[in-house]
Amino acid sequence: MNKIQKRDVSKVLALKLKTLRESHNMTVYELSKKCRVSRQTIYNIESGYEWISKKLLNRLCSIYKVDSVYLFQDDTAI
Repeated sequence: MNKIQKRDVSKVLALKLKTLRESHNMTVYELSKKCRVSRQTIYNIESGYEWISKKLLNRLCSIYKVDSVYLFQDDTAI
């Protein structure tokens, strides 16, 4: 995956994660505690500044009850 593709995927992932967190009425602090990571990690991933680890991805999928494919799927693409 080249840098442009990774950046696009990161933006899709960031938007989906932030939307899911907000739809579950969770703060960054609450989510960070559930995931056992820092608030900064959650902020960075939701902003697209940091790539998500496989371990954290699995935790988030479990919390939100979604498949990882959904998180990376660009729903805006036609």
